[in-house]
Amino acid sequence: MNLLPTIYRSFTLQFFLLIISFNTLIAQDANQVVDQVNLAVNKLNNLHFKTTYYSKYYSDNDTSRVDCETWLIKTKTDTVLGMYIRSVGQYEYGHIEDFHKGVTSWMIQHDKDTIIKYDQTKGHWDGFNGNMKTNWTTKTPLNIGIHYDDKEDSISIKQLENGDWFIQLFSPDILEYSIYDIKDVWWVDRKTMLPYRSINHWKMEGRETYNELNIELLDTAQSIVNSGLNKPLPDYPIIDFVKPDPKQFEPLTKGTKAPKLNGYFLQDSSAFDLANYLDSPLIMIDFWYQSCGPCIRAIPYLDSL
Repeated sequence: MNLLPTIYRSFTLQFFLLIISFNTLIAQDANQVVDQVNLAVNKLNNLHFKTTYYSKYYSDNDTSRVDCETWLIKTKTDTVLGMYIRSVGQYEYGHIEDFHKGVTSWMIQHDKDTIIKYDQTKGHWDGFNGNMKTNWTTKTPLNIGIHYDDKEDSISIKQLENGDWFIQLFSPDILEYSIYDIKDVWWVDRKTMLPYRSINHWKMEGRETYNELNIELLDTAQSIVNSGLNKPLPDYPIIDFVKPDPKQFEPLTKGTKAPKLNGYFLQDSSAFDLANYLDSPLIMIDFWYQSCGPCIRAIPYLDSL
């Protein structure tokens, strides 16, 4: 959902794991370990947890961190995600809180003392439609479990000294996106069989890329989760979401003056202003992103022009 490649697949595991217990080798079907994890995950209907989320996409300048506290209740009546969610986090865009219930969402911008209201029935976009924000609120090990494909992926499972499970998954390279060395790892609590840390790692064009999620489960009591989920909204002005004017996205026509475009050079972070180049006989502008494999692979061809 994402803007960036995250690999989740479903399959069954068909090999045995050898573990040492009381100085005796015991053959344990690894399917049972994964099934126990997913069963424990699926049993959780009310969650109150804290997460720390790290991500690095292609370059060190694109590294980010989010600290977030979330209250989550599964519900069959919510057709968007099957959950009621409230999360408050501090991340690169500021101190933001999201509240999603039914078909309505509120994005609380504490830094700006405002609340933006979204209505799913009117097609409004919000933070719970599968974009990046979902990663650090709902898409945690506590509700996605462990899934993989036994025909393509390989997995290893071992027990750590404290008895917790360490699960490591290797996936095939995705050459069309220049993604390779794909690895997912989970740390699972031996008592609860719930994941408390996960890392999704891969390389793109030789650069290290990863998502890391550390989670602390605080409570599963419905009354406590409800109290956090239903606390009153701050007394900020509420602004109804307004869809952008479609005319803003119409392609420029021949003869149109170039719009203002400011930014920074990737090489040295110096300022860039398109207006300084408008006297040039020809200017080509390519919009791309650092974690886009095809974008990166196209750069030599653009340079050759």
